[in-house]
Amino acid sequence: MQLQLSSTEPLQVYQIPLTVKEGIWYLEELSEQISLLALYKELFPIQWASSTTPIIQHSHSGVYSDREIEFLELVNEYLFSLDWIEDFRDCSERYLEIPVYPQNTDWWDMDLTDLSPTKQFLLSLIGYGHPQEEWDLHFAFTPKKLTPLDEIDWEKLDQLCQQAAPPLSFFYDVLCLIDHSTECVWLDTTHEFYESLPWTKESLLYLKEQWDVSQQYWQKMTEFSEWLESPIAHRKQVVNLWNKAQQ
Repeated sequence: MQLQLSSTEPLQVYQIPLTVKEGIWYLEELSEQISLLALYKELFPIQWASSTTPIIQHSHSGVYSDREIEFLELVNEYLFSLDWIEDFRDCSERYLEIPVYPQNTDWWDMDLTDLSPTKQFLLSLIGYGHPQEEWDLHFAFTPKKLTPLDEIDWEKLDQLCQQAAPPLSFFYDVLCLIDHSTECVWLDTTHEFYESLPWTKESLLYLKEQWDVSQQYWQKMTEFSEWLESPIAHRKQVVNLWNKAQQ
């Protein structure tokens, strides 16, 4: 039987490793492929059983097989966002670990005016935004008192927020979001130093759990922003609560 190759299937994909080094590379890639497919079968058994995509195949556009891409798309849909999933289709080498790219803003690398009004207000509150003499211009009022950041009792602020009604009660959490101190890997990691974790079931479930936490923070930020950016009285309430947390 004669092997028929289409124009999209170069003969090189069927080439047998000819050297020890090529053999090692081939076996390592096969091992990594099997590991991802094992995770697919364990984490998404229904989709695995119904898939018609070949389990082991040569990749023509990149190093990942179609069944592996299928798994990554399921991770993206059901576990956590893979903003970089398209990289897997065309990359020339494998990601040996899961890259955890941050979902938060590195505000210190941005122009203040490019940030949302809420972030501008919070940064100004803690002393990294607009100076107090410009508050009236940006926030429509000037606080009579603004406690410096180094005089705030953070435990006291947290307790005061827990006693407040939402969305003012979210004030402490959105400050942690701004400060990258949420203890959530998706939110605290910066773009300069991103994290990575091994391709294991434990890592994937951990990142799923952390992703859910990050979405809760963003929901609080959304509700808090909508509330903060309406009447001036809401911004004044935030300043009053902030001042009450003075040491």
